[in-house]
Amino acid sequence: MAQLKTELGEEKLDATRGSGGKMFSSTTGPLLLYWLFCLVIGLVVLRDEIFSWRIPEMWGKYPIFLAYAVFITLFNEWAYIKVARHDGRPFNLNLSILFTLVNGVLEAFAFMAFYRIFEQAARLVFGDLTIVTFIFGFVGFVVYSGLTHALFWARLLPRHFSAAPEVQKLRKALSLIQALIVLGWCLYFWQSGDIWTLVALHIVIDAVLMARVRPYLFAKPGLDLTPSL
Repeated sequence: MAQLKTELGEEKLDATRGSGGKMFSSTTGPLLLYWLFCLVIGLVVLRDEIFSWRIPEMWGKYPIFLAYAVFITLFNEWAYIKVARHDGRPFNLNLSILFTLVNGVLEAFAFMAFYRIFEQAARLVFGDLTIVTFIFGFVGFVVYSGLTHALFWARLLPRHFSAAPEVQKLRKALSLIQALIVLGWCLYFWQSGDIWTLVALHIVIDAVLMARVRPYLFAKPGLDLTPSL
């Protein structure tokens, strides 16, 4: 009985937060539909930002916001590496590059599109109260990323959090760290309108995910993929 309780406890600890739904039987369809959604909403809402290049001008104008966004993103990746695991899944270089580039770009579009949607909605109600519109934009990002995690990523990605007791405090801190990432990205985007720096940061996040967790993509979960390293 004690062994069973231990196993159940570890099962709970290694679960991806929010993973209450059934795993997708195949990742291909859901992932392609998600990417299409991100592309469409990005082009509709952020057309000006996507088709303008504001680097390095905005880096020079807003170095503090940029430094904070970069620092908190890299700190999160250090923490994520500490608490995540791959359980022996093979590393697939080709699919990792594909996912990192495509999802890194398109999901960043969707994140900031929802920031902009909520920001503009607040502006219609409150006018040019900058702090209020920023707060609404921040909430929009949080709502979208939270729903996406619970309804999509938690059903697509395998269990990948370590049950090791020594990393549980750090794992619990991830939610706060990730909230600080959202704050940093929103502050930088609010001031600069520079989407491509945030795309680069999101590519870093996805690269760490693929290298550390090694999820099965474009296949049924559990199938081996080739070529692998």
